[in-house]
Amino acid sequence: MDEFLQWSKLQSALDTARAHDATALPREAWRTEVELLRAKLRLIVERPEIAQALFIASPSVESSIKYWLTAPDSKKGLQAER
Repeated sequence: MDEFLQWSKLQSALDTARAHDATALPREAWRTEVELLRAKLRLIVERPEIAQALFIASPSVESSIKYWLTAPDSKKGLQAER
């Protein structure tokens, strides 16, 4: 749970920065932040108890995570990420 809270705090900080200045995050910085968020989220979704909870809550989301894990920028990976 701590990982999720840390991830959401980072996301909130990024959203706040964007709300104040749309150019606050240059493309390279934005890409770095996306990779950081993905790495943290990957650690969360790879935990067995989280994978099981995702399967119970939404089997389709759980099955689409494999695409996100292997190719997060692919069409299916981005759909899973959303």
